[in-house]
Amino acid sequence: IQMGNMMNIPPVTLAVLGLNTYLYLFPAAPVMQVCVSLKQVFEFKGWRRLLLSPLHHADLLHLFFNMAFFLPSGKRLERRLGGAWFVYLLSVFSLLTRLVYLALQAVLTELTQDQSYSTTCAVGFSGVLFALKVLSYQDNPDGESSVMGYTVSNRYATWAELIVIQITTPRASFIGHLAGILVGLLYTAGPLKAIMEICACFKSKDAY
Repeated sequence: IQMGNMMNIPPVTLAVLGLNTYLYLFPAAPVMQVCVSLKQVFEFKGWRRLLLSPLHHADLLHLFFNMAFFLPSGKRLERRLGGAWFVYLLSVFSLLTRLVYLALQAVLTELTQDQSYSTTCAVGFSGVLFALKVLSYQDNPDGESSVMGYTVSNRYATWAELIVIQITTPRASFIGHLAGILVGLLYTAGPLKAIMEICACFKSKDAY
């Protein structure tokens, strides 16, 4: 990122980029000690993983793609919602995407009786990214976006991206990305935004 472009990045977005990069270079703990799974959080009481896992990445490529996708949506949403609400939003999304991820793991483990679902450990910011994507597309639900060269309605673009990423990158966390979409929908179409407004002493400049 050139210096001139960096000056155009709002402070919260820039801080998130810096924090994720810093924790990649100087992690709070090795990846296997911060990744989140049903087994690690509930059986071994790894509660701090809920806070640390979104900010750590498996490798440099993982970090690069997550931050590259975060930058444009972060800039636009921060300017739209205001810095204070954007910090609040990211904090809530970071925690909720992890909790929903664990809930999905619990449901799949119960339905399939396959314990591997409860032990699959995830790190990275992509769950939050998918939640933000839902907000971004909600800004223009009747518009269209390009997903791998195909034109898709914004109403379905996030779901299309979920499928495409899983096909092109099988190692990506399908459950983690799905958790992000569900949290985004809880905000745009469910009660989450109203609950957040009740709990906060301020509102966004232009909340969805």
